[in-house]
Amino acid sequence: MPTWIILLLVAFLFFAVVGWYYERQRKSGREGEENTLRIIKNFLKNNNYQKSDYLLVSNLILQKTYYNCEIDILLLTRKWIYVIEVKDWRIGKLKGNFNDEYLELSYEVGNRGWQESKWVYSPFFQNEIHIKRLRSYFYLSEPNILSVVVFYSPNFLERSKFWGQKNKLELTDIDNIGNILVKYESQETKLSSFEKLRGKIGKEAVIPNKTKNHLNWSRSVRERKGL
Repeated sequence: MPTWIILLLVAFLFFAVVGWYYERQRKSGREGEENTLRIIKNFLKNNNYQKSDYLLVSNLILQKTYYNCEIDILLLTRKWIYVIEVKDWRIGKLKGNFNDEYLELSYEVGNRGWQESKWVYSPFFQNEIHIKRLRSYFYLSEPNILSVVVFYSPNFLERSKFWGQKNKLELTDIDNIGNILVKYESQETKLSSFEKLRGKIGKEAVIPNKTKNHLNWSRSVRERKGL
């Protein structure tokens, strides 16, 4: 067989494997978000929330000329605004400060248990940015905004280690997201801007072409940063 055909086959297999890997990652991430949504919907249903008492939005994109952001899940109730980031890291463990922009993700490689690590964008820092964007976009002064980071992979939190100050931040695995809602929805508090904010966010969630514009913007940022 000619060398050029062998090289062509190798290149084809390489790109096929890479494509399969990224498609698998994309689907697993979507699976985590869908299951988190399902648990939240069950909580709302089981606790007799009416549709007029909440707003649940997935993949909410906020765009201005100088920023874009996509919130995985936003739950608005008469008591709290929950900004939820879902991560599906299935292997390894995270380590670092809650307030750092990047965290260290380490994992074992091969049968000898060699440790490798890389720096990843912190979901805690990312969600804080989302909250700042949300406040800026809707001119919010509400104090009742909670950052929730959900790890879809079981035991991931048990393996990980974090330190630093948590300010209105909850981290949990997917099985315990209902406990977070019970904890905060049982508090004696009220979201004064609920009705107005519910209408504004509902309108933003249905504007067409946002996804395409957001993807183009994200791609340009990655290219500028060399990611």
